[in-house]
Amino acid sequence: MDDSAIMATLGQDEELWYSQVIDHYTAYVTAIIGGISKGALSASDIEEAAADVFFKLWQKRKQIRGGSMKAFIAKLARKLSRPATVPSIPPQTASNSLRYRSARTT
Repeated sequence: MDDSAIMATLGQDEELWYSQVIDHYTAYVTAIIGGISKGALSASDIEEAAADVFFKLWQKRKQIRGGSMKAFIAKLARKLSRPATVPSIPPQTASNSLRYRSARTT
């Protein structure tokens, strides 16, 4: 089944469309997530992340227009699989560290 056949189903039967999307793209989505995680996620974590991608896809189904379903799903998978960004804390310089220690001891 190709993108155009899957997209045609969306206009007729949303639940059937959703089932077809999951059947057709699960391996693709899990490969993207696994690649992004670089081995940091277990198989069950990858499956859960894939379920999140498909849930988000279901929520956005009314916004989906023409174009490549595969590209849309890949973008969604990459977006939802990005590791959370942690604000970086600048390292203390030696002088700051020394000032702090000397202030504590006096």
